[in-house]
Amino acid sequence: MAQTARAAHPPDASWLTTRGLSQGVSTVADVTVAVRLTPYGAPAFEALCEALEASRVERGHLLAPATVVVGDPRLGIATRRALARRGLIGVDCVTLRELAERLAGEALAAEGRRPASAAVLAAAVRQVLQTPAAGVFGEASDHVATERALVDAHRTLRDLNERELGALAKSSARAAAVVAISRQVQRRLAAGGFHDERDLLEEATGLVGRGEQSGAPEPANPQDSIPRDGIPHGVHRPAAGSATAQGDLWREATLAGLGPVVLYLPQRHGSTALDLLAALTSAAGGLTVVAGSCGNEDADAPVAAVVRRLAGTEAWEPPAVPVPAPTRIIAAPDA
Repeated sequence: MAQTARAAHPPDASWLTTRGLSQGVSTVADVTVAVRLTPYGAPAFEALCEALEASRVERGHLLAPATVVVGDPRLGIATRRALARRGLIGVDCVTLRELAERLAGEALAAEGRRPASAAVLAAAVRQVLQTPAAGVFGEASDHVATERALVDAHRTLRDLNERELGALAKSSARAAAVVAISRQVQRRLAAGGFHDERDLLEEATGLVGRGEQSGAPEPANPQDSIPRDGIPHGVHRPAAGSATAQGDLWREATLAGLGPVVLYLPQRHGSTALDLLAALTSAAGGLTVVAGSCGNEDADAPVAAVVRRLAGTEAWEPPAVPVPAPTRIIAAPDA
């Protein structure tokens, strides 16, 4: 807590700044990650408002674009409406998947790859269950509960790398069967030209990283003028004859239009999602994390892992959360 955040932030010890990040994800150099740890509920929303207001004051424009990354589409809708009631309009509240679709959806479509819907994934699992790869699940291959459980397991395993999958497969015969089925399902989806959330996040991470490497430095005052082509200053312009020129310009304009990025109330994020967040941090020149804490170490563990991964181990020092005292009895059926 000894480091100091930007002057635009409130003088609160829970604002942290870390420079030169390299926490097991893509290297994020010369950027600032501001973390504010707060209880859930109204204090968390106030922290978000303060972060957005400070960023707009710093940029000198009360309608400057800003992006809030949330964990659930319903939370995004509720947050956007609550911000509008506070006068904070023009804030884009999206999930990380939705943001990845904006960045990489067109590139995957150009390759002929389609998103794998829940029905497509379930069909792939059913097909694999009719093969020898079903293993110990062969006897229950026609049961709908088997299919549902393996669909959920596949989605969970997709965030593991091959080394982790190999270690899991060695733990038991049932685990080996689940891993084998998941691998077969993924092969079928890839062969059919489908992509899932991990493919989308990985493609977006690669495109964001490529755009950052090819981008030109921003001028001293980006608001001095608007070029005739409508592309903001500092956005790299590929050669007109380049096969990827149009896509690169669109993607870089999308990144430039994100504005300050705020990660709001993160929960459990896989390594692929954290890689994309790290790439966005580098491309946007910084990131603000408004992380909630309920005061219970076990319950806060997923949030702590995200904060430590993005901002360093010293960033997780949650404030003390008072234990609520009971005030009345609502129901006592056994009394």
